[in-house]
Amino acid sequence: MKRKGGSGDSEEPDAQGEPCNEEGVVAFALYKPRPMITDMTKGGMGEIARRMCPSTPPWPVGQLDRCTTGLMIFTTNGRLTCHLNSHVAKTYRAWYDGWASSNGRSSGELTNEQCQQLLQGICLSRDDGWAKFETVERRDSEELPSVQLPTGEEIRKFRYCADVRIRCGKFHVVKRLFMSVGKSVIRLQRLEVAGLSLEKCGLQRPGDFIQLSDEQIDLLWEDCSCKPV
Repeated sequence: MKRKGGSGDSEEPDAQGEPCNEEGVVAFALYKPRPMITDMTKGGMGEIARRMCPSTPPWPVGQLDRCTTGLMIFTTNGRLTCHLNSHVAKTYRAWYDGWASSNGRSSGELTNEQCQQLLQGICLSRDDGWAKFETVERRDSEELPSVQLPTGEEIRKFRYCADVRIRCGKFHVVKRLFMSVGKSVIRLQRLEVAGLSLEKCGLQRPGDFIQLSDEQIDLLWEDCSCKPV
């Protein structure tokens, strides 16, 4: 049975008050809104989990920070939680700003060299170790309103976007990798966990959630040998 709910009005059938199917692996997908925090005791996430399954509220797998939006998986299955935390890649869309000055100075889109650096990776710290992106795909950009400094110098402003895929789940790892090549992420969205995406879940609005079908859960397991039979 697939169920869908939201941060406001729910779609039929209503996710509130229904018993949760305890047979097999039960999992849910949430389109996490901002500024929700990954905390079951405050900030609204616990309430959403109780609406998912009033009898046994599932727990979020991993964390997204307050301002990061996108796909979060919830489950009470320890094996699936361990698998998603340790063995699968996640895809993110990151937005970052650039600029070009009338005197020739600029900070633009990721260069080929910078993309290669992100694919090779960096040492985050002695404790966190090495991290790298598996893929980096530059996407469309837009020009923002320009500004003129008191000196008369004109600054053209741009917003760039890139999709990246990574297995490492260290704290703020995507933002830290971008910062290593001089790019400050101003907005971040998780698009995909393993083989399951927001699009495949049919989640269109922040706050919406669904109970995953067996086929959708299979996309999370991929080819892992730890998948229940």
